[in-house]
Amino acid sequence: MDMLSLLGIRRPEEGQYLSFGQYLVSSRQPHGSGAPLRWSKSHEPELPVHSHVGRCVSYDAGQATTPPSANSLDKSFEWSKDDTILPHCCVIPVLYTPDLLDNPELIAGKHSTLLTFPSYITSVIDYVKPSDLKKELNDKFREKFPFIKLTLSKLRSLKREMCKIACGECGIDLLTVSQAYVFFEKLILKLLINKQNRKLCAGACLMLSAKLNDVKGNDIMTLIEKIECGFRLNRKDLLDFEFGVLVALEFSLHLPTWQIYPHYQRLLYES
Repeated sequence: MDMLSLLGIRRPEEGQYLSFGQYLVSSRQPHGSGAPLRWSKSHEPELPVHSHVGRCVSYDAGQATTPPSANSLDKSFEWSKDDTILPHCCVIPVLYTPDLLDNPELIAGKHSTLLTFPSYITSVIDYVKPSDLKKELNDKFREKFPFIKLTLSKLRSLKREMCKIACGECGIDLLTVSQAYVFFEKLILKLLINKQNRKLCAGACLMLSAKLNDVKGNDIMTLIEKIECGFRLNRKDLLDFEFGVLVALEFSLHLPTWQIYPHYQRLLYES
């Protein structure tokens, strides 16, 4: 099943037109009268998720918004009880933050002891079998995100492979990889990732991020070849998924800095 089918969109026949205009937001004020266009309540577009997005402009679209705190999300994160019967395109959106899915502090599970001293606080991490730790962290992740069809260990494995392909084999910068991580995690929160398409979506996110950062010509061809080999994918399937992923992201590829930078910091630290 391709990404368009998961979104509830029937793939058009050859020669048939399909409009995605509802996902687009104008980045310019209309010309003519000189006055800004005002919508009445009855005609206000029902696209609240796009209200802060500025496309095809050079300024930081996220500087006017305040990043939500991770603590507030942890306390209020709940899926709707009806999520299991809603089509994916109707799932109630979850506010994205960089540490929501892959929390960098989630590495020790319950096998750590916090020691408080007068002048500092430290923690001691006990030894535990890697298999036991992996199971515990995956169980915690499943408790928090019961409807996501992906484990924490697999998410981290896919992200490591994306970084290896882009940086290690193609010489692409870490910022491009960080942006691809955001694309991929947003697809996960939309409940669009499953066992059958996770590698295709990860590869497509990497391609979109590379193209957005002006990777082209022989460089983009090399990247596609490395994605094919690294994820063991068919090129036709990979290219078919690219547009589906673009639609699933609602064409919103220009991201605010606060969504990308934490991923970049982690990659920089790990490298």
